[in-house]
Formats: sequence, C-alpha cells, structure tokens
Amino acid sequence: MSEPIHITARMTEPVISYEDGMHLDGILAWAMYLDLEEEERRALPPITEAWALDFGLPLDKWHAPEAELPPGADERLRDASGVWGWMATRALADWTRRSVHEIRKRVPIEEMIQLTEAKSVTVGQGPGKAYDLKFPTVWAPEVSWFAIGDANEVRRLLATHVIGIGKHVSKGLGRVAEWSVKPANVDPTFILDRRRVACRENEANIIGAIRPPYSHNSRHTWAREPEK
Repeated sequence: MSEPIHITARMTEPVISYEDGMHLDGILAWAMYLDLEEEERRALPPITEAWALDFGLPLDKWHAPEAELPPGADERLRDASGVWGWMATRALADWTRRSVHEIRKRVPIEEMIQLTEAKSVTVGQGPGKAYDLKFPTVWAPEVSWFAIGDANEVRRLLATHVIGIGKHVSKGLGRVAEWSVKPANVDPTFILDRRRVACRENEANIIGAIRPPYSHNSRHTWAREPEK
C-alpha cells in the first residue's frame, strides 16, 4: 500500500557527492538490481545499450503531461500520461562539512601485460605512474528523503542491500549505520518541489536525468532543478 514516508540514513562516513541530487529512486533502483538472482542479472540488457531498463520500484509515479523532449531524446521517457518519474525527493541534509577525499589510482599492471610483450615497464614516472584521484565529499550525521510508496518494501530493500550512498562505498565512503522508514505527513507537491522534474523547454534550467539510472544518457530531458 502506498503512503507518504520519511526515509533517514544515519551516517558514519562522509559521502562522495557532486551535490547533483542523489535521489532516493536511484538508490532503490540499485537495491532492486542487487535483489535479483544471478540468472536474472545476466538476462538484463547491457547498460551500454542506447536504452536502460526501468525497474518497477515500490514508489508511486509523477507525470508531466506538458513536458517537452529535446531533439534526439528517447520517446520511452513518456508513457500514455506523459514524461514520468518516481515520487521521491533528492537527498536532504544539513551538510556541515565539505572536503576532498583522495583515492590512489593503481598502476594497471595486469592490463599492461595483456597489451605488450615488453619484459619491463617504468611505473615510477610518465603515463604509467600511479596518481591520486580527488573526489568532493560532504558530511552530515543524517541524510533524509521523502517519498510516496510501499514503506515495507522500501525498508526491506534499503536494509538488505544498501550499506552506503554515493561513490566508492566499497572503499568505506558514505557508509550508512542504520536506515529508518516512517510515515510522513507530506503531499505530492512537497515531494515534487524537492526533486528534479521534467518540464517544457522554456521552464527548464537544466538538461538532466529525471529517473534512474541517472548516469544513463537515455534519461536526459528538459528539466527543472528544485529551488529548495
């Protein structure tokens, strides 16, 4: 059963973030991928294809019937009711600290072995040398989202599969100590004012992704970023 819900992540580590949304539906889409059996994952179309599969998330949808698509945009961004996305906000937090985290980029020795018959290669200097990649980080003790959907299924997916948010969770960044999913007293307008939504070209302030996977080119259209 769908209802308004408030989702909170209690954090233990800073989050790698470009502060470009980190919408809850993107996190849930990743959780649903992890929830699949191995055979189901192998049967999915490659993410390198022109269109990425939409998972059926445990969230309600919003529709923008009057929204316009840029030239070349994929018509599958629409359904019979218009361009659509999921009823969930971007990440909401009082970020108290911003910093930079460096991750060492290793020397690709295994790849080098496959590409050359040379007996040795210089890794202390030149293009083969290891270097540090710098990522912006933000910190808040709690990060929250609001959504309309199935609270029990949202809770299950997050608690079972999502140990962190943002990039490089496997290296300890963005770790979540605990997820909380509770009823909330909010309406659809409150949620839509706090997320990226599709719109007409003359109303847009960005060409951006409006539903997951947010990194995929097929999700980009005229959109309006939230002011709040």
